[in-house]
Amino acid sequence: MDLINMQVQKHLETLLEQCETMEQQLLELIKLYSSKPERVENLQKCCICLSKVLKFKFWNKEMLLKLNPNWEEFSPAKTYVQKLLSDATDLIPKLDIEGINEFNEIYMSDEDDNLNDLDESERQFEVLFNNDKMNSENESQVLKRTRFTEFRGNCDMRVLNIEMGEKPKVNDICMIASVATPDEFFIHLMNDDIKYLDILSDYLWEAYKHSKNIADVTKKELWDTYGKYFAYEGATWMRVEVLNWFWNKGKRGIVLVELVDYGGRLYTDIVNLRPLLLSVAHFPKLAHRCHFAYLYPPDYTKSYMHTDTNWPKDTINWPKDTIIYLYKIFEDFDVSQYKLTHVNYSSKRKSYAVDMVSTDKKDCNDTIGQMLIDSNCAIPFIYRLTVPKLNYCAILNELKMSFDICDTVYALPYFEPLVRECSPEGKILVKITHIDVPYFYVDIVKKENISESSLASLAKRINNPAKILDYTRMVQVPVTYQIVLAQVNDKWHRAVIEEIKLREYYYDKIMVQVFLVDSGEICNVPLRNLRVIPQEMLFQDFLAVRCKLFSVKFKQHADNARIRDEFSKFFSRDSIFQVEIMAVTDCYFEVKLKTDDGKDVEQMLVDDRLAERII
Repeated sequence: MDLINMQVQKHLETLLEQCETMEQQLLELIKLYSSKPERVENLQKCCICLSKVLKFKFWNKEMLLKLNPNWEEFSPAKTYVQKLLSDATDLIPKLDIEGINEFNEIYMSDEDDNLNDLDESERQFEVLFNNDKMNSENESQVLKRTRFTEFRGNCDMRVLNIEMGEKPKVNDICMIASVATPDEFFIHLMNDDIKYLDILSDYLWEAYKHSKNIADVTKKELWDTYGKYFAYEGATWMRVEVLNWFWNKGKRGIVLVELVDYGGRLYTDIVNLRPLLLSVAHFPKLAHRCHFAYLYPPDYTKSYMHTDTNWPKDTINWPKDTIIYLYKIFEDFDVSQYKLTHVNYSSKRKSYAVDMVSTDKKDCNDTIGQMLIDSNCAIPFIYRLTVPKLNYCAILNELKMSFDICDTVYALPYFEPLVRECSPEGKILVKITHIDVPYFYVDIVKKENISESSLASLAKRINNPAKILDYTRMVQVPVTYQIVLAQVNDKWHRAVIEEIKLREYYYDKIMVQVFLVDSGEICNVPLRNLRVIPQEMLFQDFLAVRCKLFSVKFKQHADNARIRDEFSKFFSRDSIFQVEIMAVTDCYFEVKLKTDDGKDVEQMLVDDRLAERII
């Protein structure tokens, strides 16, 4: 027979839905009134009652206190509080449980619990998980338990995803969580999420300290029943994600796990894992995987840097001297906090390319990455940036470093744009050059309007009639990411191959999609209109910067033509806009955009019902 009969199971499913609603109401109430000085006397009683109801999800009063130590200081909300109290009382089911003769779980005793502290409603709640025939001699022993249970076969306990916390960004303060190599370490951001670290540690210890695993539990049973997130018993209890189950490699009971709140990986036996409580699965992951941006071991070859294959992370071996020096850097600093000076997420590596400086350093250029370079423990992948070169394209300098006079194909490896702090105000003036919803492309306007003059000067040089005669035709079909010259509307432009659109046997019928790197446009051109790019045209940075609005997304039902029309109103080619860079992704910047007179473009799109806010 199942753990509980069908009648009780039905009531429990209803109870779970109601508990989740009540939990959300309580958290919103705490958040809403936590900053108010007034005190509501009945709120504590309400929270205690709610905590008993929410024991189905292993919540208790202590957890609420840890979430917000000021939970007793709220503004008058007596009516609402009493309503919550009434709702909580009504949630306690009055069930006549019959026919429950078998149980797969007997709760273990907990000396800290006292049966006399349980009121009648809590007794009725607890009895849902226990045999209705238990007598007075064993009742206290069953109710005295830790908050760990298997719920074997209960799909509601299966945890397949835990969201990441707030994304790291430039100027964020962080602490080092763990270090493996310069290519893999983890950080904790010093934001509101950091308070969960101690909460989780204490709560997991209390929940699992007396728990035991099933002797005959299997990997398949764990995966099918509980997913890939578990509590792990190490020096203390921690949340982990199973990265590799080793299904077919003869490693009985061994799995590879990652500590989602502290970083680092380790092998462990499944007997050290426990099903993760849903109440702690809602907390975000606290450790962010990072690597130092554009740094490689001293003996790393340039040719291997520029392979157009997947990231060869597993083949990078950092010397022990470098790793020891990195440990020494972190240990020698008197402070344990660092400011991020560069952040760029790599989706291929699932890691943030970062650089950082100790918070006690006045010179922001004295970063950890620079210290590794200066000590000959690492070599830079690109040239160092100088402020305010914001339209800098990292990929172009990668190409310069690897350029060889014998090269006939100049192919770009994986593109990662790079940007550092632009100005004390963090604002940049730009002109819009091209729109490709939801993206748009900008030229950066500097004091001397360098961007516009550079584009005109570059176009003049590329389209010099004397030079055009010397351009070499493509003798073979180009490869993706190859830099070329492309003729569009009788003008030649620097371009990158995006895609081979139409492959034909006949040379003249081959169509290629290209990205014009100085204007931001995407065009389809025949192969006959492509030329090999001369070396001297590679030594000026790409002028177009690809952007996307940071805090809004376009509505799916919005007509694309209408969106483009509205964009055209805002994005006049002669208009100047203020841009604030919020995040850097693989191929574009996430930005906040304002008109020259200070109007919020995102809000204008929301007001026209073309977009909705996501942040």
